[in-house]
Amino acid sequence: MAHFRAFFTFLLDKAVLNINPIPRSYLKLFFRQSDFSTGRKWHLFSKDEVAALRKELLKEYKSSTVANSVSKLA
Repeated sequence: MAHFRAFFTFLLDKAVLNINPIPRSYLKLFFRQSDFSTGRKWHLFSKDEVAALRKELLKEYKSSTVANSVSKLA
């Protein structure tokens, strides 16, 4: 929508159009405010889940090549 608005603004400047069909605050007009909220959901790992995740990460790290190990550590 932002690209369309910029394109139509360009056409307005060249006197091709009389009005920009995309309004300034188009997001507020086209979508409800509730659509913007993602509603964060948190998940806390248990000690068992952390241990299982750590075990899997170490297994993958040990089986990877030296070229890939640095990015996997990150």
